[in-house]
Amino acid sequence: MRNERDLPEAELRQRAREAMRKGDLPRSPAAQIWGGRGTGLACVVCGSPIGADEVEYELVEGDGGDVFRFHLPCHSVWQFECAPTHAAS
Repeated sequence: MRNERDLPEAELRQRAREAMRKGDLPRSPAAQIWGGRGTGLACVVCGSPIGADEVEYELVEGDGGDVFRFHLPCHSVWQFECAPTHAAS
């Protein structure tokens, strides 16, 4: 069975752009991010759980404390889509 995080980069980028467009993901990179053992919760980009054998990247956005969790490839594509040259596309 194929895991969502194994999707091609183009598909992950499209999902990140869509989540940003809908307001489900911030449109700019976070000032701080933490990494640690996966908690089993879903990645905000691909939707797959982040297993305990994986690194989970977590950022907290704004005063409301919205928490976003990512696999490394998913975090990377989100950061790429936040770049000024890609934010308008």
